[in-house]
Amino acid sequence: MNNSKISIKQTIMIGLMLFALFFGAGNLIFPPLIGQASGTSFWIAMAGFITTAVGLPFLGILAVARSGSDIESLSSRVHPTFGMIFSCILYLTIGPFFAIPRTATVSFEVGVSNFFQTEPSPFILFIFVAIYFFMAYKVSLNPSNLIDRIGSILTPIILLILAVMSFKGIMDPIGELGTPTPNFEKGAFFAGFNDGYLTMDALGSVTFGIVVISLMKQLGVANKIELEKLTIKVGIIAASGLALVYIALGYLGATSQSLGTFKNGGDLLSKIAFTILGHTGTILLGTVITLACFTTTVGLIVACSQYFHKILPRILYHQFVLLFSVVSALVSNVGLEAIIAYSIPVLTIIYPITIVLITLTLLDSMLNLSQSIYIGATIGAGIISLMIGLKLPFSSLLSFLPLYEQGLAWILPCIVGGLIGILFRKEKVTSHY
Repeated sequence: MNNSKISIKQTIMIGLMLFALFFGAGNLIFPPLIGQASGTSFWIAMAGFITTAVGLPFLGILAVARSGSDIESLSSRVHPTFGMIFSCILYLTIGPFFAIPRTATVSFEVGVSNFFQTEPSPFILFIFVAIYFFMAYKVSLNPSNLIDRIGSILTPIILLILAVMSFKGIMDPIGELGTPTPNFEKGAFFAGFNDGYLTMDALGSVTFGIVVISLMKQLGVANKIELEKLTIKVGIIAASGLALVYIALGYLGATSQSLGTFKNGGDLLSKIAFTILGHTGTILLGTVITLACFTTTVGLIVACSQYFHKILPRILYHQFVLLFSVVSALVSNVGLEAIIAYSIPVLTIIYPITIVLITLTLLDSMLNLSQSIYIGATIGAGIISLMIGLKLPFSSLLSFLPLYEQGLAWILPCIVGGLIGILFRKEKVTSHY
């Protein structure tokens, strides 16, 4: 079988599946909050948000297709030991320690707790989490049906619900675009740029990528060039869907300053839905949150289980699915605020390294990069992000670095490290394809 037998319908369905895997908790709650904060600077802020929340994940998927394997292949270009360690950290971060529990708790906070007149007890959360992860466990046991269960069924439902709410909110706005907050008044692009990291989709792209690419290979795409071409098509479908949803939800937020301020995007989105569609809007919002979070949960459990089964083959895939479902359920019971607080330092450290690996992988075929360049660039970015993420002594002195205020202080050390790597140039990194 060759790529010519991959129909347009199959391509679209894989693209919708990829969209659904990306589209989770953060993708719903952050755009309206950014919109409300940016006000009349909405379009500039949204351009920055889309750059990191859509552009980086797209490049991540393409980098995985070009390398022919998962994040371990990318990070092993620095060193095999580093590749193993970094891959495990990344999978655990976007898996059972942070991202998977976040999907469950956001689903509960926005999709369930709003139906209670008072704050639900921890026992209610425990019951919800138990049911949620039991269902996720059952679906994750058969990942070969992801395209049917997610791409064909859940994604259209999600898009339909969002379309109804967004269309009415745009045709009959809550109010006019408000005044930007100080953070967005002068630096709207970079404010949105940094908020795009919160979706964690660039991290997820290097795990979701291998799920999608494996599916393409199952459908008969064996040629590397054809695989990259199909990946671009599928990526464009998913990226376009994400961008449209972000713009729609962000615009709803930008017109909602009259509703007051909110502690998080979930509360704001709930208020917007109620204002636009009444109680029906609340039900629709709860449905879309639950579906979006659930699809992301399944995708992450599958990706994590496949990876750890690969490096620890004595433990069966279904055993890892059970393990990660149980651990994620336990972590979920600490609550959303605690999960977010614990995840921020880790994300601050690993995000720059991931971006460096994605960028170098995409440049590799054109520039014939050596291992020493990978090592130098990764060390340069890693040291700075480690100091800032852990708030080590004297880390505040790094403010002299360019783009420090924009959260990109690691870029110059990364470039310097890469240039130093040229001086110690070793053999070209061998592709793991």
